[in-house]
Amino acid sequence: MLRISRRSVLTLSLALVAVSVWAGSASAATVSVPAAGTGSSYYTDSGIFIPSGESVTVTASGTWSVCPPANCTSGPAGNSSYPPPGVPPYADPTAEAGTLIGSTNGASSWSAIGAGPTVVSGPGELLLTANDIPPSEPGGCGGPTGCYLDNTGSVTAVITFVATDKSQCKDGGWQTLTDANGTPFKNQGDCVSYVATGGRNPANG
Repeated sequence: MLRISRRSVLTLSLALVAVSVWAGSASAATVSVPAAGTGSSYYTDSGIFIPSGESVTVTASGTWSVCPPANCTSGPAGNSSYPPPGVPPYADPTAEAGTLIGSTNGASSWSAIGAGPTVVSGPGELLLTANDIPPSEPGGCGGPTGCYLDNTGSVTAVITFVATDKSQCKDGGWQTLTDANGTPFKNQGDCVSYVATGGRNPANG
């Protein structure tokens, strides 16, 4: 008769929780990011929480416009023909208009992501939007979405976790991970090698 102690049950339960945490973080997501925002917010919640010590790569494609004139149309890398960074009070004052930007601190501050692949580190829920004038700025357009109200188009962002632990590579996990350059792994061994060398041996794709 097999006897299992309470300590063994507790240890097994904790192990299963740990596995579920790794499984939850070792995943990829494709998110549509409209330039006009969603609902009463000017940004899109990717639904991806990046734990402390972990990172994701973001790669984006598509076109959008952050103002009515045709010269405002750009991809996620932004539009250099529109007023340069710092002239209007953009959400990210260091990036061009129309650049895909991200935040992991609840939209308190933003950083350029562009077309990528760009590494974004945790901790925090990843929010995404086009770089424009937010409602918090005095020079904004008013309303809950600021100057995002007249924006059009959208970009698609592919968000993939960067491998940080060899256990993430097992049981097909390597297929949902990349290295810090956004390159997918060729197989499990490729993923394990990347982690074991601290990133010195990049993915072979």
